[in-house]
Amino acid sequence: AAMRDADINVVIAALEYLGEQRKTRFKSSVEAIFAQATEPMLVCAAFAALLRIGDDVSWDCIRGRYPTAAQVPLWELSWWVRALGEFGAPGEIEVFHESLCSRKGKMIGDTVDALERFQARHGRVAISEAFWATLRETLAGPLAAEVRLQLLRVVGGFGTPAAISDYLVELLEHGDRPTQLAAIEGIKRLDRPVLMAQLRARSWAESEAEIVEALGEAEGHAR
Repeated sequence: AAMRDADINVVIAALEYLGEQRKTRFKSSVEAIFAQATEPMLVCAAFAALLRIGDDVSWDCIRGRYPTAAQVPLWELSWWVRALGEFGAPGEIEVFHESLCSRKGKMIGDTVDALERFQARHGRVAISEAFWATLRETLAGPLAAEVRLQLLRVVGGFGTPAAISDYLVELLEHGDRPTQLAAIEGIKRLDRPVLMAQLRARSWAESEAEIVEALGEAEGHAR
């Protein structure tokens, strides 16, 4: 009954409760509110609930209201990107690229988190040369250190293009210690025999203890 109350605050409270309690049986009702609501606070409440109780059908509903990132109000953009990571299909990987381009790098932290979740769900996926060029440009720009290191690990989870591996090897050779550690993690995720052999060879000549430990873990990963 609260979902149909005339008082919008009652409906918002009900949506918050459904999300917090993971009441998935009300998913279709929440989707209907999200699709039809005009009050921004109500839309936001329904969106937040769907992130907790939604599924791939919910993603269709979300894209029905906001087909592209460019059409999403800025205050809902981080949720839209999170929903892509949580519910998007493997073939929608390039939607992340569209989002980065249309919003000029806004919400990069949320985008990296969503990419990581997307990879956890779908495994290694291929990205276009254009997407990789955008990610490389992003990595070269002003990023918080932790976001940059996380993104370096994430790019290792992509199947192609091959230029990703060349980039990570270059960082391993010339980056600072945190960058080298992230590059090693990315190379491990690429899981290519030739690259793993390069890591083993490097471990014999490396003197930095933390790097040696990471390279040792990579060697174990290759066995």
